[in-house]
Amino acid sequence: MPPSAERTPRQKIIDVANGYFETLQLTNGTLHTQFRPDCDGREDGMQSTNNAQAGLNAANSGLGCVAQFELGWYRYDRLRDRRFVVVDEKRGIVELRMVSSLRLLAVLMRTQWSGRLQS
Repeated sequence: MPPSAERTPRQKIIDVANGYFETLQLTNGTLHTQFRPDCDGREDGMQSTNNAQAGLNAANSGLGCVAQFELGWYRYDRLRDRRFVVVDEKRGIVELRMVSSLRLLAVLMRTQWSGRLQS
């Protein structure tokens, strides 16, 4: 764990997480958050970025987080009622729950000391 002086403040963790979901919801190739260069995405336990073997989508699963979002392929309708269940500055972790038009989503994200998404 990073020393206190290097930890990402609580509000920055929330802002980064909200930016991720705004990017997901409003996707047109514009990023509304920051990603670490070594960011890896996971969906249903499977690494969905930087993993050409994933089989999720052969056209883009080998790309990184930024490159996938810059394609502008993802489009979720309104991700609403975001509730931050846990925001842990010490570990750089945020857990939130939200509702899409189809289902309730529970998400765990990790930020790194620079305040960028790691996974």
